[in-house]
Formats: sequence, C-alpha cells, structure tokens
Amino acid sequence: MNALNIFNRIAVVLLLLVVIFISAVIMVDTFI
Repeated sequence: MNALNIFNRIAVVLLLLVVIFISAVIMVDTFI
C-alpha cells in the first residue's frame, strides 16, 4: 500500500465529512 494512496483516501474522506457537515449546518440554519 502506497503512503500517498492512503493519504489521498483520508483526504477524500475528510473532504466528504466537511461537505456533509457544512450542508447539515446550512439546512439547520435555514430550518430555524
């Protein structure tokens, strides 16, 4: 397993989590 490959996978997962978190915050903001 390549170290860069692992780093890329972690970066993609973190990016997805950030996008989901931001969209959830925006949805809650508009809901309230």
